[in-house]
Amino acid sequence: MVDLAEAIDPEVLVAEEGLRRPIFGEELHRPGLALAGFLEYFRPENLQILGMTELSYLKSLEPEVRRERVAAFLEKGPPAVFISRSLAVPDELIETAAKVRIPVIRSPLMTEELRHRVELYLERRLNPNKIVHGVLMDVFGVGVLITGESGVGKSETALELVKRGHRLVSDDVVQVRRIRYDRLVGTSPEITRHQIEIRGLGIINVRQLYGATAVTEEMMIDLVAQLEPWDEEREYDRLGLENETVTILDLPVPRVTVPVRPGRNLAVIIEAGAMNQRLKNMGVDAAQEFSERLEGVLKEEQ
Repeated sequence: MVDLAEAIDPEVLVAEEGLRRPIFGEELHRPGLALAGFLEYFRPENLQILGMTELSYLKSLEPEVRRERVAAFLEKGPPAVFISRSLAVPDELIETAAKVRIPVIRSPLMTEELRHRVELYLERRLNPNKIVHGVLMDVFGVGVLITGESGVGKSETALELVKRGHRLVSDDVVQVRRIRYDRLVGTSPEITRHQIEIRGLGIINVRQLYGATAVTEEMMIDLVAQLEPWDEEREYDRLGLENETVTILDLPVPRVTVPVRPGRNLAVIIEAGAMNQRLKNMGVDAAQEFSERLEGVLKEEQ
């Protein structure tokens, strides 16, 4: 995850001691109405961002009115105020912010770009997260989380997928975060990034062996592929009509169960599963279409 200071090149203009103030929301608010004096629906728990529009409006006010508006805005206690485009900040804003110890942070970025980068950072830091044991791969643009008991062949399957042109996100330990309310994104811990453990070989560095295109830093999780030893007594789904899901951070994720036994090419099966899930996301369900065609044929024969 990119460090925020690296992402926005900040300059703290005042109240650096206030940087430890708690942040409760991941959105940046543009307080145009608040600066105009309408504070009824102002949300002080959010970070605030001032761009050229807000600062031009403040500049147009008489000094005494400007001081009153800024004081009313800052006395609500927002965690911090961001200034975009390295714009000049009114003295009244600096003086009041210093008095109430609210940091004013300036960045050279354009307003919406600054807002996007800060919100993206907060989204990843504040939202729920957990550690999942498995391997996360980018297969044809579909994030596939390969899970299963130790020794079932997760890492070997991932290595075969890398050889076939797909990208590794994380092996063994996947850091999963919930973002945008209904999506999951997985990343790798820094210490194991780009590495796979293969029994008999040890630790190999995928980026060094296969190049930078064989790895990626993070991926949305679209599908869970559960590997398990073949059980002769279990009835496995042969049509694909059973839409399994697994819950991760209170979100349901589609899951396919792949039985493992000698001779099965797991990488090819996972490729097919990823493409099939991609089609489902586009509204195309091959298994359902087959079932409907079969039902139609049977009705015609009756």
